Amino acid sequence: MMPTWIQIGAHRCYVEGNLFVMELCGPVAYSEIALLLAPQDELLKRLPSILTLCDARQTELPDPQVRRFLAERGKRLGGRNISSVVITNSLLLRTAVQLVERASRLLTGRALDTTFVTTEQAAWQWIE
Repeated sequence: MMPTWIQIGAHRCYVEGNLFVMELCGPVAYSEIALLLAPQDELLKRLPSILTLCDARQTELPDPQVRRFLAERGKRLGGRNISSVVITNSLLLRTAVQLVERASRLLTGRALDTTFVTTEQAAWQWIE
């Protein structure tokens, strides 16, 4: 069965069981980030742990406002168990995500579980 995608600007996402999938196309605006992550927030209200697959192959480095939002969100989520795999070929994007993770870890004392891969196939293998 095909998933029901939720469209947020140029981006889209869906939830299936304990899995949150998002596909980023172009820059993610501050006005879009909370809407894009809302389905993941709903999952976290219902489940003790979730998986996230983020296809970031067609996105850009997030602007400072979006990075700040993500760091604050990481602090708010604190001890939630989120394991993520990010598909990207961008060293800059990978570094930006790692910086957000470090800020989150400093604020919460808990490391985030994020794996980086370069192909969709590798991401789905990680999920399985």
